Amino acid sequence: MAIKRGVFISILFSILLFCNTAEALRKIPEVKPLIYYNIRYTANIDTIEAWDIKSDAKLWELQVYKRGEFYRQKIKDELNEVEPDLWIYIDSLRIEEGNLIVGNEAGDEYVVDLQTKEARKRIGEGLPVLSVSR
Repeated sequence: MAIKRGVFISILFSILLFCNTAEALRKIPEVKPLIYYNIRYTANIDTIEAWDIKSDAKLWELQVYKRGEFYRQKIKDELNEVEPDLWIYIDSLRIEEGNLIVGNEAGDEYVVDLQTKEARKRIGEGLPVLSVSR
């Protein structure tokens, strides 16, 4: 019985080690902060934050898109397995026509109106047309 328990623990440990190693091998995008009109914009997973560069006070934060629910379901369906712990990270910030453009690893772009703090998903080459529900 002790041998079976030892084998079970060894297998369990190997599985946990493999899962943690696979996630650790994934490179999380490093997004450089963007400064526009004395405000520093930073990104964290699916959220952006606005900081006053003089006082270093946080002005606001906005979840730009939901944390990859569509992508997790798509992978779950394709693999027919247990849902993986998958994050779709923001990978770029830029200013375009006074709006903050937020890109993510999936190739999606969101337009954040800096006046209203609303995010819209950009579809193709045209104007943003989909609002992000929260």
